[in-house]
Amino acid sequence: MPKRHRILFFEIDPHVGGSGRSLLVLLAGLDRECFDPVVACPPGGATSRSIRDLGVECHWPPSFIRRGQGGGSQCLWALWVRRLLRRRRIDLLHVNDVVGFRMAGWGAKLAGVPTVCHVRMAPTAEELAWAFGLAEPATLVYNSRAMAEHTRPLLGRSGCSIPGVVILNAVDTRRFRPADSTEQAKHHLGWPPDTLVVTVPGNLSPLKGQDLFLEAAAIVRRGIDVPVAFHVIGRDLTGTRMTEELAAQAERLHLRDCVDVHGGVDDIVPFLQASDVVVLPTRRSSVSPSGDGRRVDMKGPLRCAMEAAACGRPLVMTDTPGADEAAVRDETALLVPPEDPEVLAEAVLRLLKDRDRREAMGRTGRALAESRFDPRGHCRLVERVYTSLLGPRWAPRVGGIEPGEGFGGRLVPE
Repeated sequence: MPKRHRILFFEIDPHVGGSGRSLLVLLAGLDRECFDPVVACPPGGATSRSIRDLGVECHWPPSFIRRGQGGGSQCLWALWVRRLLRRRRIDLLHVNDVVGFRMAGWGAKLAGVPTVCHVRMAPTAEELAWAFGLAEPATLVYNSRAMAEHTRPLLGRSGCSIPGVVILNAVDTRRFRPADSTEQAKHHLGWPPDTLVVTVPGNLSPLKGQDLFLEAAAIVRRGIDVPVAFHVIGRDLTGTRMTEELAAQAERLHLRDCVDVHGGVDDIVPFLQASDVVVLPTRRSSVSPSGDGRRVDMKGPLRCAMEAAACGRPLVMTDTPGADEAAVRDETALLVPPEDPEVLAEAVLRLLKDRDRREAMGRTGRALAESRFDPRGHCRLVERVYTSLLGPRWAPRVGGIEPGEGFGGRLVPE
């Protein structure tokens, strides 16, 4: 019987965002006869609770390590990670994002444990040099072709040479599924079943374009003669600034009676199921939500687009790099130019006025999710990355993954 390898997953965000949902899908679908997962994740959030609900042990360092600063803090983090890896007899470390690798990669190097780093948000060359300055992962997993094409040229500029593989994100299609009817889903949330619903899911940040959506919402409201409600759902990454700005904008546009900004929710599924149209008004680039003035780029498909498709919802989304990896133009989504509220509103109105088309796009989106974003294919490809690093049979072919059936698994050549 083959050895059951123990994998430590490192996730720094305790809230259920895109990276957390991706991790939960992987943990739920991992072949437990071959792999035994352990997680390092901050306590007290929905992510760590969901991890424990899956029967997976969860760890995080004491406060004096978390609150440290500078080089001394990095040493303490490295020593804590090394101790955890050795104490739990970990065979491989999988870090769920580039920033987290700075915190965990050095400890894995000290422990002699191979590492995988997931690239989920578009990094700069400086961020890559910072993240991989103390230790480099054995391989990178990109969540899209667009992310790989963005990142690979930057690796050389940051002094890194790391092989990688593209594996598209997966969606739990058993949980993210169409409702029996949109009207019933609205009733479940206490929404009027005869009101059309347009929803924007995703954490609040300048990059996600919620302000552009409100500009479009004002045009939509003037262009249709039936009640429409607009729902913005997501944790405010700016603290409270964007929430306050959106409320003021809704007041200025005379939308306060039909716009709800909900904040973060632990379960987005009911909101997607109750939506007639899901909108993703993302910019190509913007300032960081941290307020430090740094530019951030949108690369790769939005996870919310995949989840909306799995729920059988038609999409209107901006045509940013990687959008075509999460949607099929005019079949599951209407793709529009970024930062054009008028064109965005026109596309939303087209769908709101055509129920037959909405339902046809929803059915096609569900079929796309089942074929392209199924967790089983995703998990098998990730497991092959692990096997390539752990098993002697695969050792000469690190990252050597053949194209997966619709899942985007392929070696990114150096």
